[in-house]
Amino acid sequence: MIDEDYNEFIDLLNTVHAKVAESFINIAKYDYLPRCVWDFDSNFVYVNEDFASCFGYTSSEMSGQPFTKFIYHEDLNKSMDVYTHNTMNEGVTIIRDFSNRYVHKDGSIITVLWLKGFNDFNNRIGSGQIKIIA
Repeated sequence: MIDEDYNEFIDLLNTVHAKVAESFINIAKYDYLPRCVWDFDSNFVYVNEDFASCFGYTSSEMSGQPFTKFIYHEDLNKSMDVYTHNTMNEGVTIIRDFSNRYVHKDGSIITVLWLKGFNDFNNRIGSGQIKIIA
């Protein structure tokens, strides 16, 4: 009986997670601002074309890739500290006014200001919006 209840609970969590992910992705798809969706495993689940074009990529080139692949190496520890801190908190987490650098496809360094980012209540998926700093 306990195993059945546990399995039902896990199924429910997975359903909720899938719906939250779908909502975050739909927001990113139809937003005209650079926006991305990430998962707990440090992957870009989805990036919209506005986000990807900031770094010289297409959405399909960045979506599904580890976001650490694009972060400038000197900012990797700082970025992962913020990511880890925010994914270990319970409840909804909001990231604001955090900046780090990404590597453009052409090799140039792009400084990014995260205007807003947040994780769902289980910290299994998050979404963020950026601004490029000149």
